[in-house]
Amino acid sequence: MKNLRGMLGLTLLLTLGLAGCQATTSKSFRSEPKAVQTTTKVTAVNKVQTNDYLGRWVSPSDQVALYLTSKKQLAFFQANHPTIKGGFTLKLAGNNQANLTQLKFGSANLNLTTATSMILKRGNTTIQLTKDSGWSPQHNVIPTDAKTALQTTALAAPAALKPEY
Repeated sequence: MKNLRGMLGLTLLLTLGLAGCQATTSKSFRSEPKAVQTTTKVTAVNKVQTNDYLGRWVSPSDQVALYLTSKKQLAFFQANHPTIKGGFTLKLAGNNQANLTQLKFGSANLNLTTATSMILKRGNTTIQLTKDSGWSPQHNVIPTDAKTALQTTALAAPAALKPEY
């Protein structure tokens, strides 16, 4: 009898143990992965860098095209004026301003009003320039002559930047 009770006890223990290991059908005990959405805090850029000034800047009304490449090469095309080309230095002056210096060009003050708009002050001349977002200061080539650089299609106002979502 003791042997029978021991076997029944062992069977009962195993049955209860196995019943506890089975998956439950109740939703309260299921653990499903939850999708957690995290966002990064977006802050405005408040510091202008030298790279912000590089690129192709145009003014259709003044017939001007200014090229500043990442290899520190400048090309200034203006209707009825000789083309100025050569190396340049650019020093940040704070408040979205920079000083541009080139041997033949002289000195000019650059003032970024937005990411795609800049005012060039050179002597008594002030020119409002718009950045050509389709021209890369690292990869694109500066035109070799003023005729090409000052073509009406080349000076057409560049398309506005489209936000990416």
